[in-house]
Amino acid sequence: FIEGHLQRHPVMMGIADLHWAGAPVRELLADLLERLVDTPFMLVTTARPPFRESWAPPDGRHNTLMVNVDPLDRESSGVLLDALFDGRLDPELRRALLDRSGGNPFFLEELAALVSAGTGQFDVSTFAGANRLPDTLRGLVAARLDGLTRAERRALEDAAVYGREGTVEALVLMAAADRAGHGKRGKDEVTRAVAGLVEKELFVLDETGRNYTFRSDLVREVAYNTLTKAARALRHYGIGEYLETNYTWGTEVSDGIVDGLAHHYGASAEMFTELNDVPGIPDTIAERALHWIIEAARRAEAGAVPVVAERLFDRAESLMPPEPTPERISILLGRAKARAEMRWLDAARADVVEALYMSEQIDDRSGHAKALLIRGTIEDKDGDLDLAIDTFVEAEAEFAAAGEPPGRAEALRLRGMAELFSGNTDGARTAISMALDVFGDIGDSRGQAWALQNLAWLAYLEGRPSEADHHISESLAKFGDIGDSGGLGWALGLRGWVRFHQGRWEEAEQIAEGMLLESRGRGDRWAEGMMLLLTASIRLWSGRADEAIERAEAALGTFRALADIDREVQSAAILGRALVATGVVGEGFRTIDLSIELGRGQIGSAATLGPTAAAAAAVSVGDPERALRAAALVTVDDLDPSVVGEGDRLVALGLALAQLGQLDDALVHLRHAVTPGLEERPSGYALSALACARAMAGDLDEVDSLIAEIMAADRATYLDRITALLSAGAVRAGRCDAAGAAEAFDTAEQLADATADRVAQALVRLARAETAAVRGDDDAGSAAEASSRLAELGIDAAGWRHVYRCAAAAASDDSAASSDGSR
Repeated sequence: FIEGHLQRHPVMMGIADLHWAGAPVRELLADLLERLVDTPFMLVTTARPPFRESWAPPDGRHNTLMVNVDPLDRESSGVLLDALFDGRLDPELRRALLDRSGGNPFFLEELAALVSAGTGQFDVSTFAGANRLPDTLRGLVAARLDGLTRAERRALEDAAVYGREGTVEALVLMAAADRAGHGKRGKDEVTRAVAGLVEKELFVLDETGRNYTFRSDLVREVAYNTLTKAARALRHYGIGEYLETNYTWGTEVSDGIVDGLAHHYGASAEMFTELNDVPGIPDTIAERALHWIIEAARRAEAGAVPVVAERLFDRAESLMPPEPTPERISILLGRAKARAEMRWLDAARADVVEALYMSEQIDDRSGHAKALLIRGTIEDKDGDLDLAIDTFVEAEAEFAAAGEPPGRAEALRLRGMAELFSGNTDGARTAISMALDVFGDIGDSRGQAWALQNLAWLAYLEGRPSEADHHISESLAKFGDIGDSGGLGWALGLRGWVRFHQGRWEEAEQIAEGMLLESRGRGDRWAEGMMLLLTASIRLWSGRADEAIERAEAALGTFRALADIDREVQSAAILGRALVATGVVGEGFRTIDLSIELGRGQIGSAATLGPTAAAAAAVSVGDPERALRAAALVTVDDLDPSVVGEGDRLVALGLALAQLGQLDDALVHLRHAVTPGLEERPSGYALSALACARAMAGDLDEVDSLIAEIMAADRATYLDRITALLSAGAVRAGRCDAAGAAEAFDTAEQLADATADRVAQALVRLARAETAAVRGDDDAGSAAEASSRLAELGIDAAGWRHVYRCAAAAASDDSAASSDGSR
């Protein structure tokens, strides 16, 4: 929202009383400062000391200024006081006010307002002694409210219950339907009361004169707390009745009105129940409250805001009678679903158990099937995929027997996702496609949108990004048509991963950063973790390994808290690769080893991702033996280079064999890795590794051809380009093409030095030194610098030494043979 405004004009955001802010607010502000650093955005906050114990702006490229506002000294306080009273103040009262204020200008203003009582006349006799003045700001405000007329006090109390701001018309209508027993009040009386509150500086009117705002939240708080519970209950009920009468006509009620009805009727019902009875409130208040609370909860559920849905369903459950009914079961399951989405699995499981028991008591087959559906979701999120699949199959059968196609379709869809995560892609495709057909037959657009998103996920993992993109576009269109912001977020998040896979880094990062904030706002920790993981991956492979570490650590912590082993493995692998690249090699490999241990005994990508990352990291530092040990932990037979992850495993194995000098075996794997997939060109990683192998064979023409393809490929990373350039430089050095070699090495050095990849920077120097040694040239500078950098990293890079020497020697031999042939 703010970014949209920043495209047109500068934005300043003001946050008052930041010392009261909770963690979500502080995290949001930190994210805004990081994300909007290059925009005309200003954040202005106020807080009471000690400020840095509540929140401090994070380190970053933004500018920060802190201004400490000290209390006014006595002389300055006197100047302000004299200005407030126009110099007409009794000396004794003046001394009392200065003593009591403590240099707080707001306190002085409120004291002045109290003494003048809004009349402009100062009752000196009433406050002749300091002991007659209130000690606290709340007491001061309460004393001011005691001086209001009856009409002003009633209008203020109505407004305090209604909210921080509202319309004068609302206060008029509430007064006309007064249920607090004060009698009906006309428009003129309320208008005069509002004018009096403005004059006494308790209200502020906008320029139209139609909308009021409390001058201070403290005034509203004090006014609300002076009401008895019965009076609050009556006023909340009156506001609910006002909203229901005036804003629920027509076919669609806005979310804001639904939230207001849920809040006010809910508060009235809770106090009515606590007090057993409140004259003026009908006995049906609980039913009316439940209707709107459940409606608000369903909207929060549809919008994928589980933190709000859970709170509302919890409120609804507290108003329900204890007997088992279909309505009570539905509320329990709504709360269970929200809790499952937030990974509160034990609490969600308890709700499902209670719902299953109740559904069996009253023979509610539909409720029983829905409870099974959520139980399967909990089992899925708990990592027991086989049990989850069995539960979804059982739920599907129950929905079919009950004649409920929507439930059956949802059971099919969720079963398909469980099959996908268990590695059964064929089963996943069958189940999700069947679900899509059923949703289409019954005209369920939301169900179709989710099924399309799931098919996109499947296509992405199988290496068909164009197909995934097509499904995502269809899904986004359907979510957009029905206004499902939560579904839009999930589809956009998946598009971010597809763009990353396609090498469209900037677009992927823009999507990921936006969805990171949105998922935090929804309270969706799993989605937040996925976006942290995506931004970590983007930063790593765009040369910002140092920036990737923070995000990868946050993702690892998030998934560890959620007990999601698959994503914990993935996070640890990315974190390990980033640590290795930044030169923290030992810790990096220990972190990758953690991912291997976490995945041991798991199925699907969780079991293979750690060994693949270990092998790739090992060849990146020139340790082929370690790479082969890691590759041996999982099968390398029948690998499909188009499948996400499998191609990387093939390349790491082939590159390790090349570093060991087993060139024929290396080429078998690398040729397989560059076989075009179903719809796209080979990855830059595969092409650069093949360039190394061909360089070792002295084939400069193919190396040049591969480099041209890598440099033009969107999917090629900075590291792919550096690896290929070093191979070309080694071959040219071997062929005595000093200028060509220097150009390749210089370009590689510029690329490497522009990143945080210390290993790549060292390898550039090593390639210069090793190829010079093969030619017998004296490049002591490069050799010394390479040795120094490798020593700092704690690596030998023996595998890369062999690659560079072999490439230069093969080219030299080939050049010599050509010369002999020409003679």
